[in-house]
Amino acid sequence: MWVPVSSYLIEHPKGLVLVDTGWHEEIRLNQKKHLGRLAYSMFRGDLPQGDSIAEKLHSLGIKSEDLDFVILTCIRTTSG
Repeated sequence: MWVPVSSYLIEHPKGLVLVDTGWHEEIRLNQKKHLGRLAYSMFRGDLPQGDSIAEKLHSLGIKSEDLDFVILTCIRTTSG
């Protein structure tokens, strides 16, 4: 099953706003660990090189310190 993981960068007059952070680059190395057993049993992640939010921001010349706001629309945990 293919499930999109989206992030958005908004240039607002009050600063840069990042909406959702997407998957970390480590998802490429150990999906079972980062997704959890149940999610891993249902789908696999595909995060091509250069497509993580950190890599995308870097390609735009933006550092994480340059972000003024980060909005997380969905917070889930597999560890309790």
